[in-house]
Amino acid sequence: MIKSHISIWHKTQKHIVALAACGAFLIASGTVYAQSANDITLVLQPHCVQEEINRDTILGPTPDIDPLIELGDGHCYDFEVENPQSLKTPPLKEGDILDIDIVIKNPQKTGIKRARVWLNYDTTILMGDNLEVNDNGFPDVTPGEEDFDETDGFVMIDATADTEDLPDNERVIVARVEFEVLKTPAAGTIISFYDVQPEGHTFVLKDNGGDSDGVSALSSDPGSLKINFAQGNEECLDDDDCLAGTCVSGSCTASSGLNDGESCQIDSQCESGNCDSGRCTSDEDDSLLSDGSTCTDDNECESNNCLEGTCSSITEPPSTVTPLKDNGEQCSGNSECISDNCVDGICTPNKNLTNGNACISDDDCESKSCVVGICIPRQESDPQDQTAFSILQVQNLRVTTKENQVFLGWDPLQSSQLKAYNIYYGTTQGQYIQRKTVEGTMQNLMIRNMPEGTTYYFAIRAISLMDEESAYSNEVYVTVGNPASSSSPLTADMGDGFPDSTNPIQEGVYVPGATGIPSPLAFLIFASAIIGTVFASRRQFAATSSNPK
Repeated sequence: MIKSHISIWHKTQKHIVALAACGAFLIASGTVYAQSANDITLVLQPHCVQEEINRDTILGPTPDIDPLIELGDGHCYDFEVENPQSLKTPPLKEGDILDIDIVIKNPQKTGIKRARVWLNYDTTILMGDNLEVNDNGFPDVTPGEEDFDETDGFVMIDATADTEDLPDNERVIVARVEFEVLKTPAAGTIISFYDVQPEGHTFVLKDNGGDSDGVSALSSDPGSLKINFAQGNEECLDDDDCLAGTCVSGSCTASSGLNDGESCQIDSQCESGNCDSGRCTSDEDDSLLSDGSTCTDDNECESNNCLEGTCSSITEPPSTVTPLKDNGEQCSGNSECISDNCVDGICTPNKNLTNGNACISDDDCESKSCVVGICIPRQESDPQDQTAFSILQVQNLRVTTKENQVFLGWDPLQSSQLKAYNIYYGTTQGQYIQRKTVEGTMQNLMIRNMPEGTTYYFAIRAISLMDEESAYSNEVYVTVGNPASSSSPLTADMGDGFPDSTNPIQEGVYVPGATGIPSPLAFLIFASAIIGTVFASRRQFAATSSNPK
């Protein structure tokens, strides 16, 4: 096997041209995530050389002028959209090098002070090959956090910028990461950002002109990157290298027979034989009727769709939503199946996926733990190791908010095994991708620097001395900055602040416990004992003081 180095966008000029067209399509279609255009975000992109980093010419360095700096963006592309939560790569093969950049998109050109980024990946499929932190922008690297963790599958990066020269480009490169492909499972694999929260393993701090450490810059959770793999075994540079089929991303592949509208790279992948701007389209035919023309059959229309006697690009009435297909039904792509897994034209359930792969439910994963669409190692104890603590539940979780702060309070769990509490939260109901841990003596928590106007969902679990978690509490939610939106209000006069060491809930009235014997009965028993002792002492004294005759 020849080890080929691929920066995702491939080796030959025609591949670069095709992918440039694909990049233009992606720009036209918008970004994946529901974010403001001014938000600072973290993304994974194909490695590229930006002119703002390398501006030397044969005549000397190019002057540092903003219009020239921005020209660099024209050389860098986004990955294609897989779904609203992830992007995807072109197909890779065994031995390829996946070459990506960790990039901070910074539309407002704000100064970036620090970037801590951990990536999670499957070590059975990918092997960390090279890691280079951008020391021009982030010269101060935390010891031990410029490396791969090959045991648990992490890329670990923590770098701080020079306070006198903060990087403030529209695209700030944090690091370049290279992986070698070890295996090519048909289901692909996932690279995701790990533990995204202001004090977690993934965060970005920006300059605010006051706080010396900076403030949290990420207003939404980054998505993930799905790694797709080619299933052919022949290596190639162009179609002439293949005995059959065509050359796609360095691997000989049979025609996919993709339908119109599906993503493509070359014409032979499409059923129509025409790949235009990254999408399969039918060849134009002047004899076909345009939209709006009267028709009697689909074949008469350019759109191949005769709807109620009129050619139309709309395949169904707007109010109709095509339901996803159950397992066992015929399909032409993953997006048609409930399982998101179309194998040989049949919707097939995803089962026994390794950690890092995309999933829908716990049953899809070997670990039986599917969190935010990704298989992860199971955190809970095995059923045979569980104790009665695991069925306990923290009661009366309540929440409120003030400005960009959220306040939580709960009733203490009555257990001698209690050690701490885990507070879980996220922006999707029932899916908690962030966590805070507090001591078992705490009954409240304040979370700062939350994005105002965003609704967060919260639940709490207790932790035992054996590190076993209890059942989840009831879920509560609140929109940051709007106390009236709380599903379970936390009532308290917060004043100008909320100290971490105090509980915002009014303390209840103390009720003495009715334990032990009643007080009158105790007094009677005590008095009887004293009287009995006195009489016994007098008899003993009389007996010892009388002389025998």
